[in-house]
Amino acid sequence: MMMVEVYHMSGRKTEVNVKPSDTARHVKEQIEAQEGISADWINLFFQGQQLLDGQPLSDYQIEASSIVTMACSPIWRIFWRFIKPEHLPLDVRPSDLVRDVKAIIAAASGQDASRLRLILKMKAQNKHLVDDDSELIDCGVENGSSIGVVFIKYSAFQHPIDLFVIGMSNLGPRKLQAAPPYALRDIYIELRRNGRFQQLVLSYEGQILEEGRTLEDYGMQKNKDYTVHLVPRP
Repeated sequence: MMMVEVYHMSGRKTEVNVKPSDTARHVKEQIEAQEGISADWINLFFQGQQLLDGQPLSDYQIEASSIVTMACSPIWRIFWRFIKPEHLPLDVRPSDLVRDVKAIIAAASGQDASRLRLILKMKAQNKHLVDDDSELIDCGVENGSSIGVVFIKYSAFQHPIDLFVIGMSNLGPRKLQAAPPYALRDIYIELRRNGRFQQLVLSYEGQILEEGRTLEDYGMQKNKDYTVHLVPRP
């Protein structure tokens, strides 16, 4: 047996008696028994390297009197769904990346992660999570949040601009695909088929998208996707 010192981010110290063959998970469970902190919340680091739950301490050359640092990150439960009624639970950490969540959902649904788009269901509006390298907490995701999942089909156009239209009542987000020359007039014609949305216009980053202009006039680029909102005509 050997004594290992675990330092909390606050500077407080916890000492654990372990064997070199014990796993990092075993250390976390000892800390949980002493401190009452859930082992699932604990991240351990030694010399800048995170300790994986199933790896023995000997793999990291941890010896008697080694100093291990500890950070706590709570587990959040959020809910994801394709655009259909049921919500499916998913346990994540606030620091998880958008791409990590896509990978988990892709594995569970049998879909290609690169063709998934996530929509955060917010009270005032829906937010399209476009930056795969962003942490969930930075995207406004909270414990109990609901995320819509949109499956993107391969483009029928060359160099399209994909628009995700938010604000269509209970219809959920709708994808519109623009082809060169990306004329907004064509997008409005498609949007207003069957006489719908005649009194609404599209808004992007606080600007009304005018029918006589193109998407490129508003800084949108080919082969990328953007979230726009349907709003009442001024």
